[in-house]
Amino acid sequence: MEEVEREVIKPATPSTNDRLQLSLLDLMNSPANVPVIFFYETDDADVAPEIISAKLKSSLSQTLSRFYPLAGRRE
Repeated sequence: MEEVEREVIKPATPSTNDRLQLSLLDLMNSPANVPVIFFYETDDADVAPEIISAKLKSSLSQTLSRFYPLAGRRE
């Protein structure tokens, strides 16, 4: 597997510009980056990689709208 593109995915809908106050537990834990990718077989072998990529980007964008703290960056 090789990286062919790197892109920042933004939430599908605008979220609040307010800063989210972190709890003591949030501050004590370091940010976790788990470099794991799960692959699942598809029933449709004719789906182009571009279609799959577009669907992944769209679903991540929608998820970030619902869980807006995950869309931010920790300072």
